[in-house]
Amino acid sequence: MENPDVIRRLEKLSPRKKEILKCFCRAMSIEQIAEKYCIEKNSVRSHMSQIYIKLELDLISVDARRAVLLRLYCEAFEKYVKGSEYKGETAIVDLSPESFEEEAKEEEDMTPKSQKRKKEIDRMIDSDQKAIVERRENKGVIPVPVETRRRINPFQIGLFIFALIGFAAVSIFIFELLTGRLGIFSTNQQEPAPIQEIQQAPTEMIVPTALPTNTEIVPTQSLTSAPTPLPKPAVLFEDDFENGLSDAWEVVSGNPMIVNGMLTSDQDTWLMVGDPNWRNYSVEFVTEHPLPLYGYSTGFNAIGMRVQDIDNMYAFKWGRYQGESYIVQSGNWSKIPQSDYDVDDDETNLRFTMVDGTMTVYENGVKGTSFFDTRFENGKIALKIFPEAIIDNFKVKEILE
Repeated sequence: MENPDVIRRLEKLSPRKKEILKCFCRAMSIEQIAEKYCIEKNSVRSHMSQIYIKLELDLISVDARRAVLLRLYCEAFEKYVKGSEYKGETAIVDLSPESFEEEAKEEEDMTPKSQKRKKEIDRMIDSDQKAIVERRENKGVIPVPVETRRRINPFQIGLFIFALIGFAAVSIFIFELLTGRLGIFSTNQQEPAPIQEIQQAPTEMIVPTALPTNTEIVPTQSLTSAPTPLPKPAVLFEDDFENGLSDAWEVVSGNPMIVNGMLTSDQDTWLMVGDPNWRNYSVEFVTEHPLPLYGYSTGFNAIGMRVQDIDNMYAFKWGRYQGESYIVQSGNWSKIPQSDYDVDDDETNLRFTMVDGTMTVYENGVKGTSFFDTRFENGKIALKIFPEAIIDNFKVKEILE
């Protein structure tokens, strides 16, 4: 299905850059592209650098960049873009070597970059070019990052439960068969004799009932009382926003708004709620985030756990397709290594748990990333909303130790 955000960004590229990106997506090397259009290799690299900057591919992590480049932009070229033609509209475009060279030089002069930055983007381009070649060699299969979440297959779960029930039924049948309760293989016809003895026994067993010392022991304690049920986790806070914003929320900054029974905002907004003595708890809510195409280069949503204040807490921030965990101390956001996490781009249910020193992220019931740290022992909850993001059914529950 056509992605309008992808097409809109591709439309902003010049026809020459579309040609170069098309060749790049078809696994052509820098040298091959330069040879095809009779231009210098440095000019090809200059065009590719500008493409990465215009599409903001240079601002996101490796896994997110590969996913966006391969799954969105390259597939868009295969399906919707044909050279200098787009959606059936033919444009007369100058693709002479001079036009490529002049455009590259003009943009280099307009957006100068340090040598260090140039080398960084060149390394991204070379690395992604190898990934595209591997994709072609693997018959078009897009390489998936190792940490990508695995979806639960309902059919496999149903098959496993069916097999488990069948195994239990067979086990019970075999047990009944071996103990002779089914009577199929019982050949001993003299077993009724003991039954007659048992029927005569009550005359002797009734004698001890006259003992007064046993009359009070009849309701013996050997039956033991029913086990005390475990206490249920308490709901510490809940807000479905149907009656507006709860008075328990503290507005730190921004402008929270309630629209159609859901929380949103028209600017970056920070809220806090809870007791500073809360220690082990879970936070769960439904969210939609109509952010930019990917990542959070222009803004993000965030949840804070064990919050001392806005500058000191554990946090998870997310945009479309991407999320990461952080330790925030004295206003400095320090990313947790290897905490990158793919977030669905549609409505999703997020749940966060804080148990002792471990913070864990769940999406739609599937465990994602987690980390361990003990510098904050307790604290409130903070919520940051990006403009037009949506939060609903916000709930905080106690986790019993």
